[in-house]
Amino acid sequence: MKKILLIHLATALYAATHAQQVNDELKTLIEKSFSYSPQIQETSENLTASELKTGLAKTGYVPTLNASATYSYVWPIGQAQIPTGPGTYQDIRFQPNNNYNAGLSLNYTVYDFGRLQASVQKSKQELAMNGDNLAAQQLGLAAQVSQYYYALIYLQKSLAIEDSLIAVLSENKRMTESRVNNGDALKLDLLSIQSSLDQEIMRRVEAKTTLEKQGIFIEYLTGISGFTVQNRAFDFRLALPGEQALVDAAKKQNPDFSSATHRLEMLQSDLKFSRSQYLPFLTVNGAAGFRNGYLPTLDRMRFNYTAGAGIAIPILDAVKTTQQIKIGKSLVRQQEWKLQGIQNSLTRDVRLAMADIRSQQEKLALMEGQLQAATEALRVADTRFKNGTSTYLELLNAAYNLQKVQLQKIQIEYNLCLGHIEVARLTGTKFY
Repeated sequence: MKKILLIHLATALYAATHAQQVNDELKTLIEKSFSYSPQIQETSENLTASELKTGLAKTGYVPTLNASATYSYVWPIGQAQIPTGPGTYQDIRFQPNNNYNAGLSLNYTVYDFGRLQASVQKSKQELAMNGDNLAAQQLGLAAQVSQYYYALIYLQKSLAIEDSLIAVLSENKRMTESRVNNGDALKLDLLSIQSSLDQEIMRRVEAKTTLEKQGIFIEYLTGISGFTVQNRAFDFRLALPGEQALVDAAKKQNPDFSSATHRLEMLQSDLKFSRSQYLPFLTVNGAAGFRNGYLPTLDRMRFNYTAGAGIAIPILDAVKTTQQIKIGKSLVRQQEWKLQGIQNSLTRDVRLAMADIRSQQEKLALMEGQLQAATEALRVADTRFKNGTSTYLELLNAAYNLQKVQLQKIQIEYNLCLGHIEVARLTGTKFY
C-alpha cells in the first residue's frame, strides 16, 4: 500500500510540476490547429452528443406524464327496453354514441434492480471515453505541429550552415581565380572549387525545397499560409524524473490508455445491464381526467381517476439474455487484453524514448569539443591557404569537417527536442 501511494504521489507531482509551456509562437500554431482541424471539430460534436445522451439517460429517473384527449363514435350500442306501464317501454342506453375522454396519465418505475443505474453509468463512461478521444486527438495534433515547427528551425539552421560554407567557397574561388591569373595556381584547382561550390548550392536548393514542404504541412494543419518561424532555438524541454515515474504517469495521464480504461468500464456496465434483464421491475401508475358514459346520464362529462402498481417478470427471454451476457463477458475480456496491450506498448515506448534522449544528451556533450576542434582546424587551414603553404584540398576538407560537425550538432539538438515531444505525448503531458 505504501508503495502504491508513493507511485500516485510521484505521478501527481510530475503532472503538476513538469508540465511544459511552449513558446508563444508554437502555442499560437497549436491553438490554430485545434480550431482548424475538421477531425477535432467532429470529435467535439461527438462529445456534445454524448453529453446530451447522458442527460437523456438520467431522465429515466423522472416520472412520465402524458396528456391525452380522444373522441369516438360507436354504433350500435348496448341498450334495453324497460317496461314503464301497460304497453309502454323506455329505451335505456348503456353506452353513448359519442364518447369523449380527456385526462393526464402518470407512470413511474419504482425499482428496476439496477437497470437504469447501469444505463446511466454506461452513458457517463461513454462521455468520459469521448472526452479522452478528444484529448488524444488534441495531444497528437499538438505533437505533430511541434515536430513540423522544430523541423522548420532545423532546416533554417541547416541553410545558415550551407550559406556559410558557400560563402567560404565563393571567397576561395575568388582568391584562386586571382592566383590562376598570376600563374600561382592551376586551373584544375579552380575547377575543383567550382565543382564543390555547385554541389553545395544544389544541397541548399534541396534544403530550401524541404523547408517549403514543411511550410505546406504547417498550412495543412493550421490553415496559416506562408508561416515563417521566428524562433531559432530547440527550446522544448521537459524536466524528466525517473523512467518508472514516466511509465506511471503514462498509465495515469495518457488519453489513449484512459479511453481504453473507460471503454472497459462501459462494457462492464453493459454486462451488468444485461444481467439485470433476469430481474423483475416495479412500476406505479395513475391517471385522472374527464369522460362521459356514466349511468344514469351518459352524455354528462364526469371526473374520474385510476391508480395502481404493477410488477413485470421476464420469463420467455431467458435465452436471449443468456446470449447477451455471454457476448458481454467476451467483450470485457477482449477489452482487458487490449488494455494490457496498450499498457505494455506505453511502457516500451517510454523506455525507448528515454533511451534516445539519453543517447542524444551524451552525443551533445561530446559535440562541443569536436566543434571547437573543427573551427580551429578551419581557421588554420584558411590561413595556410592564403599564405600559399597548403593546398585547396586541405582547406576544403577543413570546411567540410566543420560543416559536418555543425550539422551533427543541430541534428542532435533537433532529435533531443523530438524526444522530449514524444515523452510529452506518451505521458499525456499537456504542453499547450
